[in-house]
Amino acid sequence: MTATGAPRASFCILALALGAAACGKAPLGPAQGSGTGAPRSGYQVVDLGHLGGGWTVPEALTDDGRVVGTSITASGVRRGFLYENGVMRALAESGPFARNEAQAINPAGQIAGIESGLHAVLIWDGVTGAPRRLDTGASAPPATRIIGFNERGDVLVRLDNNHYDVRATLWRDGVAQELGGLGTRGWTYANAWNSRGEVIGSSWVRNVAPTYEIWPMMTFIKWRIRSARGETIDASAAPAFARVSFLEAALVVLMVLAAAAMARGFGAGTT
Repeated sequence: MTATGAPRASFCILALALGAAACGKAPLGPAQGSGTGAPRSGYQVVDLGHLGGGWTVPEALTDDGRVVGTSITASGVRRGFLYENGVMRALAESGPFARNEAQAINPAGQIAGIESGLHAVLIWDGVTGAPRRLDTGASAPPATRIIGFNERGDVLVRLDNNHYDVRATLWRDGVAQELGGLGTRGWTYANAWNSRGEVIGSSWVRNVAPTYEIWPMMTFIKWRIRSARGETIDASAAPAFARVSFLEAALVVLMVLAAAAMARGFGAGTT
């Protein structure tokens, strides 16, 4: 294994060793023309290779040994890949110079991923065919992680705008359904699901006092980011921010009056 392949190898060791242990199957055979490490604990390390750019991140592994993930081409473009029978193949691009990431593969062999930084989930029905796009909408955060992808074709996705706005969304039959959360405007992280479609995750309950400081601040930052990108700003929260400002101003006035009264000895009694 060459020195330039060392960073790539560390990812392969983790993904393939854990995958084989979880599935209880024999490890993958060596890729054609790739370097292999010495067996350790009954497993063989396999170098998956790359698409020409010297960088590969495997994301998912099936019971029969197929691997999907992301690699960089010689021209520096990020592409999804399918590794099968010792050969890595690039998935079809969603568009010229698009940054595609493959993150999940279902039992039917369909592959799900994202168009990095944009508002789209991608579904590949094969290696050569162009992916289908599931648009999240311009007002939603970008898709960042495929949480689950079942044989029926349902896709559970995390939408995340740099942690300012996080949502869990399920696509079924091409229709998106936001799972919601515990608060009226809370952030929701979906982390896993099972074969019955039950989802586990976490949600931020935003009914505590610090929320009235954090929520406007985070929203203003998000507005500035979207404004810089030339995107439309959803100002529906502005009236609520105004009410919060009036409430805070009233609290400041009460605090000043209380401090002044204490300084003059009001309520201290006489001796």
